[in-house]
Amino acid sequence: MKVSSTVLRRLHSLTGVLPVGLFLMEHLYSNAATARGPEHFNAVIRFFSSIPFLIVLELGLVGALLYHGLVGIWISFTGRSNVALYRYPRNWMYSLQRVSGLITFPFVLYHLWQFRLGRVIFGFELDYEVVRQTIVNPWVSFIYVLGVMAAAFHFGNGLWSFSIVWGIATGPKAQSAAGWVGNSIGAILYLLGMISLYGLDVPLLTIVISSAISVAGGVLLAYLPGLRARLALGAP
Repeated sequence: MKVSSTVLRRLHSLTGVLPVGLFLMEHLYSNAATARGPEHFNAVIRFFSSIPFLIVLELGLVGALLYHGLVGIWISFTGRSNVALYRYPRNWMYSLQRVSGLITFPFVLYHLWQFRLGRVIFGFELDYEVVRQTIVNPWVSFIYVLGVMAAAFHFGNGLWSFSIVWGIATGPKAQSAAGWVGNSIGAILYLLGMISLYGLDVPLLTIVISSAISVAGGVLLAYLPGLRARLALGAP
């Protein structure tokens, strides 16, 4: 039975919030425990490691993540744009949403390999010091600043399109409010991520410079004519 593209897009929108988006919020909030010191962070790790049927929850989450990521790539490179010029802020948001998704998906896979699959394959114990020694590498720090920023923006901006696709925000005022709420949530998630990195001894200057480079790079990618034609979709 052939599944319509509308159904695929609806499921793509849904999985981006439930469960992937909710997990992102929880994950960044929990990781901010690094700011309270190694003992508190290690206690958080022990708590989540003790959850019953954890592997089942993880497999379900990974399945939703893979679906959302792969369908998102398909949407990004097969959708046709009806936006000729960037005259309105939301046209930029459409493009940045696609760019941030194309950054977030490989970053999350990298993160899973580093701290989940690597843990299973190589059998190391995950704790504050293991994470800190990995993250303080300047290149890894940059990857994490870029990845967290992309993920936070992608989820926050995605909440706006989710509210439209599912009929939550139907009028101009409601859609504008949904945009402000989504972007505010994205900003909070970004700050939580940076707090986590700072708590792992990543220098503040590294965070600031990496953030600036990430923003400039994202805007440049969204503006490039070749990507603009592919990524600036005319519908959520």
